Amino acid sequence: MNTAPDSNYQNQANQGCKPKQANGPRITDRDVNAAIIGEDYHHFPDSTLTVCMLRLRNGFTVLGQSACVSRDNFDPELGREIARRNACEEVWKVLGYGLCEQIHQTEIKKSRVRQSLALYLAVL
Repeated sequence: MNTAPDSNYQNQANQGCKPKQANGPRITDRDVNAAIIGEDYHHFPDSTLTVCMLRLRNGFTVLGQSACVSRDNFDPELGREIARRNACEEVWKVLGYGLCEQIHQTEIKKSRVRQSLALYLAVL
């Protein structure tokens, strides 16, 4: 099992998910990185568990973790990288929810405008 971090992991996932010439709203690596204003790590003593906490610009925090089975294989730096990558996956989810909510609210507003316009035209 390969546990080496893939720097283009999310870009590859995005490429596999979007149809050619898709131009709808989406979350990018730039969005994720811009949302992060701080990070802290904790390695639990006598374990291989590393936790990364990312602080987002709106005050929200997300966690990522990593651990390996054997202490002989534990590499603190790799543990931090993997924990951060896993925390970034959580940022994608949070930002994705926010974008989905924005799209939903925009659709509600458009629907209300169409209804108001239809009522106005019916009166004429």
